[in-house]
Amino acid sequence: MNAAYRLVRPADSPRLTPNDEQARALEHRQGGLLLLGGSRTGKTRTLIEAALQALERAVPRVWFISSNRAAGRSLRSLLAASYPDAMSRLTISTGHALAGQLLAQAYPDQEQPVLLTAARQDQFVRDLLAGAPPRRWPKRFEPALGTRVFASDLREAMTSLQRLDITASAVMAAAGAAARPDWLALGSCLQEYLDVLALSGSIDYPEMLRMARQALQNPDFLAQINPRASWVLVDDFDDIDPQVAELIGELICGGTCWMAAINPDAQVNGFRGSRSRSALDLARSWNHDQPPSVVSLTATYRQAEAIVDGLISLRGQLPLPSGLAAAAGLTYRAPVGDSVGSAKRRR
Repeated sequence: MNAAYRLVRPADSPRLTPNDEQARALEHRQGGLLLLGGSRTGKTRTLIEAALQALERAVPRVWFISSNRAAGRSLRSLLAASYPDAMSRLTISTGHALAGQLLAQAYPDQEQPVLLTAARQDQFVRDLLAGAPPRRWPKRFEPALGTRVFASDLREAMTSLQRLDITASAVMAAAGAAARPDWLALGSCLQEYLDVLALSGSIDYPEMLRMARQALQNPDFLAQINPRASWVLVDDFDDIDPQVAELIGELICGGTCWMAAINPDAQVNGFRGSRSRSALDLARSWNHDQPPSVVSLTATYRQAEAIVDGLISLRGQLPLPSGLAAAAGLTYRAPVGDSVGSAKRRR
């Protein structure tokens, strides 16, 4: 006999009861704030509560940007249950999805280009290599030109150049100055790749982010989508692509209040070819007039004391991230743990 199952909607997550540090962050009302803390210190819950409180205060627009889709689902669930009328003033998105939304809003009358997946990009690059003119690449590269690995490495190199806003002509000029025929081939491939993308009505992630940033540089469009006194909340900022960080920086205009949750010790973007620039430096570039405020979260949740002790020992051996004051670094690197879930200070 088959068992019968009934789908039950999960209970809505309760509102945050903030500790002293979280309450201090939630009092933020002007400029930027960096919310520092390690894993399981309540950064995401603090941002969700900040979004809810902003909507309760009738803030005209709240942007919640994160690579963590679970946080977005939690916030959307809370809002749908408690403030259904506020959903029109809230945008919950990942950074790349935000870029796509902005392009659709900026150019509503134009057909949107097809976004290439990484696998499709690899095939695109392999086709370019197969049809490349003879002797484009130095002779030592010839055994590798037909391999998938070379095509994948070439795609990553071109993506890194796009993320750094280095044009094909700049690469070829540097190749001539340094007498590097491989750089010349790379620049030539990048130019051909972008030309073919444009002709085929396709777009890759770096180009989509560049176009979205360019759209936000139009003051009329920016004022239309992001009224003054809006809020921008960024979760897991240390896991966000530097190009996405620059897009968020364009979104933050005069009068916009922002809060970014960061684990300063995280080094997630190193494998993506990002610049040697910490998340703290990128976030600080958003505040043109004054340095952002800093709140460190030290209470940890759902972590055994032995794990917390190990993290404290490990972090003590790491240098402080660039631009972080010693006092702030010592604070967020000394969390107080509790294995049962209600954080308490260690004696």
